[in-house]
Amino acid sequence: MTKAKMINIPVHKRIDGDLSIIEWSKEYDFPIKRTYYIYNFNGEERGHHAHKKQTQFIVAINGFFEIELTKNGKTSHFQLDSKTKGLLIPPGHWLVLKKPSLDAICLVHSSHEYDESEYIRAREDFYKWELSNES
Repeated sequence: MTKAKMINIPVHKRIDGDLSIIEWSKEYDFPIKRTYYIYNFNGEERGHHAHKKQTQFIVAINGFFEIELTKNGKTSHFQLDSKTKGLLIPPGHWLVLKKPSLDAICLVHSSHEYDESEYIRAREDFYKWELSNES
């Protein structure tokens, strides 16, 4: 998979509360090695980096935000504003989390444990890396 895509998360509605389930063996093509969440954005952007190997699945579990992805010179925008949909992002995308609501909580499931060498932190380095990894 080379393109990012929105995925609906099933919801089981009951009188005593809704239940959403993400079954990794059925819906997604990577094992989870790390889960984290980001909050208290204070209106600030986050991200501004790319991953060489890491796949991510991002969900807005509260509030809303926009994910801007760049790959091969093309930029796409995804609005995350529901607990019932998430964005699956394969490696090799420049990611910026933008326009968060003050109450936004961003949940991230990741295919890799934290490894600083796996990150590309400068946009110019990302473009060079993309060119050297064209297939």
